[in-house]
Amino acid sequence: MEKTHDEEMAIDLWELISALKKRALIILAACLLGGVVAGVYTKLCITPMYTATSSMLVTTQETTLTSIADLQLGSALTGDYSILATSRSVLEEVIEDLGLNMNHHQLRGSITITNPEGTHIMEVTARSSDPETAKKIADTMAVVSAQYIKCLLYTSPSPPDRQKNRMPSSA
Repeated sequence: MEKTHDEEMAIDLWELISALKKRALIILAACLLGGVVAGVYTKLCITPMYTATSSMLVTTQETTLTSIADLQLGSALTGDYSILATSRSVLEEVIEDLGLNMNHHQLRGSITITNPEGTHIMEVTARSSDPETAKKIADTMAVVSAQYIKCLLYTSPSPPDRQKNRMPSSA
């Protein structure tokens, strides 16, 4: 007959602690080495990115919001304005104004336009490895896009010239 051993394996906590104490110096050295390697990698290989945000209030052409319709129109237009603000015309003007060494695709990739829910605010956020450049891009995007949208949406066509468009009469 075979004997079966159903012994439970017990872990002695004091034995475990004493084993860790014996190797405490090696454990501490490994942690410090890992920290130093991570710090050096971060300092040498990762470029810090900075963000700057500029906010704009979206309203109708009127200077005061006098009705619910004006408020609703401002909310509806915020989405449209976000798309217009990232148009190629706006991006190229920002690049030209700031003398940036990038194309409009690269600039578009470095900006984000958001509309916090329930507000008439449009936020332009720019990312760059230089904090001053991020600020200039965000501010210039806000100014140029506001000018572009105002010009595009609020410029009324000139009335037809009645003298030029009149048919000659036969007398």
